[in-house]
Amino acid sequence: MIGDCCVCLFIKIPDEIKNLKTYTQNIEDLVKNLKTGNYCFTVSYYPKDKEKEFKSWLGKDIGYMPQIGKDFCSRLKNSFLQAFSRGYKFVVIVNSEISEITKDIAEEALCDLEECDAVIGKTESGNIYLIGLKNSTFSPDIFVNVDWNSSESYSQLLETLQKIDYLVKELPTPEKRKNFAEV
Repeated sequence: MIGDCCVCLFIKIPDEIKNLKTYTQNIEDLVKNLKTGNYCFTVSYYPKDKEKEFKSWLGKDIGYMPQIGKDFCSRLKNSFLQAFSRGYKFVVIVNSEISEITKDIAEEALCDLEECDAVIGKTESGNIYLIGLKNSTFSPDIFVNVDWNSSESYSQLLETLQKIDYLVKELPTPEKRKNFAEV
């Protein structure tokens, strides 16, 4: 699985974070967990001129890829395009604001991409915690009609994917996964 698959943690340097200590600890925990998976791990960072700061913070033993674009939608689309241009067949991008994402969730999403065109995970609030796509069926148009980082993100992306006949695997919310694990 390793050579064909990439997991990207989508992060940015915060402009204004109410609890910076919690935010940075969450990112550090995600990196520590996700970099141990059976795939190539990359941090997709913003702003694009801050690679040195990210490497100083998160270490030099992982891959880095700048987010390129004027807005969230274009940066997300371009992160997939960059990863595919590096030769990956399956790419999963993880939202850094959700601390419950593990390497097991990322590996499950990558495995699911062998059977479907897209894998998406929804938060309790309706946002998206994970998007997985495969190079062979990727369309940059899927990102256009989505109100990103809102309670409508998930439903709008799912609707767009279904309109273009993508076979989509929907992952349970991180909260539901936690409840399943406790049973």
